[in-house]
Amino acid sequence: MERRLLIAVLVSIAFLVLWSAIAPRIFPALSPPPPADLPLSGAAEPSDEPSELGTTPGAPTPAQTPPLQTEAETAIEESATAEPVSAAREEIFTMRGEGYRARVTNRGARIVSFRLLDEPDVETGEPWELVNQAAEGEGPLSIYSEDGSFRDEVNQALYVVERTGSGSVELSYRSADGRSVVKKLEFEPDRPVVNYEVRVAGTSSPWGILVGPGIGAAGSTADDRFALSGTVVVEEGGDADSVARKKVDETHRWSGARYVGLVDHYFVSVLLPSRPAEARAWPVDTPGDGPEFEPMVAMMAEGSVASGRALFAPKRRSLLDEYQLSALLDTGFFGPIANMLLDALILIYGWVGNYGWAIVLLTIVIKIVFFPLQHKSMVSMKRMQKVQPKMNAIRDKYKKSKADPAQRQKMNLEMMQLYKDEKISPASGCVPMLLQLPILWAFYVALSHAIELRGEPWVLWITDLSAKDPHYILPIVMTGTMFIQQLVTPMAGDPMQRKIMLAMPIVFGFIFKEFPAGLVLYWLVQNVLTIIQQGLLNRWWKLHPESLEVGKGQLATVPARQGRGKR
Repeated sequence: MERRLLIAVLVSIAFLVLWSAIAPRIFPALSPPPPADLPLSGAAEPSDEPSELGTTPGAPTPAQTPPLQTEAETAIEESATAEPVSAAREEIFTMRGEGYRARVTNRGARIVSFRLLDEPDVETGEPWELVNQAAEGEGPLSIYSEDGSFRDEVNQALYVVERTGSGSVELSYRSADGRSVVKKLEFEPDRPVVNYEVRVAGTSSPWGILVGPGIGAAGSTADDRFALSGTVVVEEGGDADSVARKKVDETHRWSGARYVGLVDHYFVSVLLPSRPAEARAWPVDTPGDGPEFEPMVAMMAEGSVASGRALFAPKRRSLLDEYQLSALLDTGFFGPIANMLLDALILIYGWVGNYGWAIVLLTIVIKIVFFPLQHKSMVSMKRMQKVQPKMNAIRDKYKKSKADPAQRQKMNLEMMQLYKDEKISPASGCVPMLLQLPILWAFYVALSHAIELRGEPWVLWITDLSAKDPHYILPIVMTGTMFIQQLVTPMAGDPMQRKIMLAMPIVFGFIFKEFPAGLVLYWLVQNVLTIIQQGLLNRWWKLHPESLEVGKGQLATVPARQGRGKR
């Protein structure tokens, strides 16, 4: 009995000891608070080091923050207790990298100039400028906010500048009433890219990072031949979209955008956030002789921090592919073919050292590749020309019965029988040409979008293949070759139709006179090669096997080696 009692006492004591050890963990509310003059066991000592946004020593630790208080509210509360931070005067400093020179001002902590050293202005020779100063006080990497007073204040404030590395800088501003912005900018040394991280406090309104207005220096759109300056580009949910400058007459919004920016024919200014976010675009009035307004774009932030990359660059495919921005080249439906041809053009340029001659050689290569198809088309047209008298005879037979559907049906049946007897097809001349169109159009697109041609000379007066011929010599010669091509090409149809077709060279010449010289050169070489090919076919047509197949009932043939037909 005593033994059982002893065991019961020992078990009770063990239970009490165990309970005192684990109860505070299971039921923390039962644990009494520590004395006020003693630190909590394991708690960190208050630090005398200010935080990145300048919180005062002894500020509440994260563990003491009320659980319902947001990160933005905490940042605002901390900023309100900090000393103001502002520079005494405006400072503009230069950041350089391979192929670019950027100038940054501490007034608003924004980029005021971004010049591409390897892309000169074709008119002045100065490095190409990508920053438009039309909107005073705002520009690339400025702050956008729905809170107008906050936006005006932080974009006009003088930031304190601290160099943090050879290509890195930190700009800080904090007002007496707790509004603060810290921008960390890192300029990459080998590409025209700026990595940014921006922290904002003192506002609860939506905010973001700006690019614009427009793209390029004010009045620089003369270098843009085909595309509108300042076209807005955006990728939302995997689908790229674009809005022409003139259509940005109200605010546009996109959710979950991977990038947003502005492009013209040869250059881009794009924001790529660290993660997809909301993007916006809206018009900004611009003074002077330029467009009435230019688009401004913003990549919105989530919370109090925004980070990502800003790309200010030429539209070179190698660079855009690196950042998955190849859609900005906008080479259309035949883009893959256009890119392949552009690669071939660059390869040939590496051999000959001149883009003009590279265009000539690549056009010859394309002509050789499509020689069989073009030859088949020409042969078909020659065959059609041979039976043209018979076709005209059938038309004349039913000339007086044009209004009679039954007679027209009989005429069509006779035409089809003629095609069958002569073994020709009306579509045989068109199909080979249609098969060539994707390649020809893709090469046209590649040349019209290739920044590689910008500022590149050919011969004599052609000093820029991306600009129009200043003396219109190439368009005039091209028009002449089109006339010759019309004359040597067999044409099935009535004389009036032939006269109409002879007017086409004038129309094409008028259109091409404003086209870049590289495009006109391509079309000119195509015409010359076609004239040579058609001339050879015309010269040796009587020896061609197809010639002897036409009109067998009326033609007696002799061996091809004798070189002539005999009726």
